[in-house]
Amino acid sequence: MIAAAAISGALIYHNLGAASSSPGVDSPPGGGDVDALSDLNSTSSDYTAAVAGQLMVTVADAALPAGGFTSNSTATTFTCASTPSGAYLTLTNGGTGNASVSYVSITSAGVVSEFTPSSPCDVGGLGSGSTTTFVIFPAGSQVVPTPVSGQDYTGVVGLSDGVSVPFSGAWQ
Repeated sequence: MIAAAAISGALIYHNLGAASSSPGVDSPPGGGDVDALSDLNSTSSDYTAAVAGQLMVTVADAALPAGGFTSNSTATTFTCASTPSGAYLTLTNGGTGNASVSYVSITSAGVVSEFTPSSPCDVGGLGSGSTTTFVIFPAGSQVVPTPVSGQDYTGVVGLSDGVSVPFSGAWQ
């Protein structure tokens, strides 16, 4: 089985059925260079219908206010919900497979802050009630150093099967 995580025009392929020397990142179907997937004539939708259980998880939206995060906090967990609130990431799955979010990392000012779920956080396949899931960060979550509005950040959503979904933006 092949799973694809698509975000910002880049695809990361993951072979769910075979061992890999690079967990989470394998060559795309038909070969090719994973780092050189700039030819967007071949989209992840080319594979979605063909492979049962495939993932196509994206970070569709982010609302990360700088004031909602501080270096003085100890909160390093998140919850998931079916509706957004406060500081959140919107995850959507355009595939038929299911996944769980194992972690979220946010890199701001060159420092990585990692968050783990405080309860199960599932992103369901098409047709399920959890095709869109919101990762909710509690008020005052810890990011070191304290973010500044307008400052850029990057991040990764790690899924239970080893797929990593990158995202980026600017603190609001």
